[in-house]
Amino acid sequence: MYARPMWKRSSSRWTLSSSGAGAQPANQPHNAHRFAQSEAATVYYRWHPLYGQSLPVQGRQKVPCGEYVFVRMESGATCGLPAWMLSAACATFVLGAPPIATDALLELAHSAERLAIRPAMR
Repeated sequence: MYARPMWKRSSSRWTLSSSGAGAQPANQPHNAHRFAQSEAATVYYRWHPLYGQSLPVQGRQKVPCGEYVFVRMESGATCGLPAWMLSAACATFVLGAPPIATDALLELAHSAERLAIRPAMR
């Protein structure tokens, strides 16, 4: 079973634990930032439950897959969001017709399977 990564807070640092068993040391000082209480972030990604809300920023952390912004929700809980969800460009995302036909994707998948099963040629 896949172990879901968990964010842990230790003093002023947020760390990502891939095992979920505890916090990993945050020994890179550039990963921990302090922000004024007045900084707020708006969730522009329309498919997130916090869409449209402006929330106080508690901190940020760079991770291999990008950056996370930690915000304080109305309940007082802290929520980590990928920074790209806070970009105003997300407000332009819309659902529409797929740009690639489903049949073309299925044919591509079948072709990849055939190539993967074919014995290596010498």
